[in-house]
Amino acid sequence: MAFFVGSGYDPLLAASAIAGVGLVSVIGRPLSGALSDVMGRELMYTVGLGMHMSAIVLMLALGNGQSMWPILLFIGLSGLSDGIGGLIVGAKAGDLFPSTDLGLVMGMVQMGRGLGIVVGPLIGGLMFNLYGNYLLAFLIAVFLITVAIGCMWGVRLTSRRYTGRV
Repeated sequence: MAFFVGSGYDPLLAASAIAGVGLVSVIGRPLSGALSDVMGRELMYTVGLGMHMSAIVLMLALGNGQSMWPILLFIGLSGLSDGIGGLIVGAKAGDLFPSTDLGLVMGMVQMGRGLGIVVGPLIGGLMFNLYGNYLLAFLIAVFLITVAIGCMWGVRLTSRRYTGRV
């Protein structure tokens, strides 16, 4: 929201954009989960996070505080890909680990996500305070999303279904 306002958009429009992402995700979450069952976890993870990266890059490049269409594209791309990381990582964990160990595995995954949720805004705020904009923070986010996609494919290429205790 601060990025939108800092880019010149009205605060009400910025808040509405974030709400719009949540609204579109009501369709995007079950759709991406179902598609991951059909198309494969890695492909949907890549497509979904690619959409999320595209939303970020589009807003950085085209969000001028005046035009509505960059915000609408952001809402669509982000909404359809919102939550895809948690959905598909959870499904992938279910593919790899037996149900008797899945609670611990998902607890560890969620702990890592929680740390990211805490540290991400702190780093974003620090980057804004140092440089006066969110460019570096969003570029770091795009880099880390790319790393996450690589990790998902790495798991596919290197793993076998886990059969022992965690």
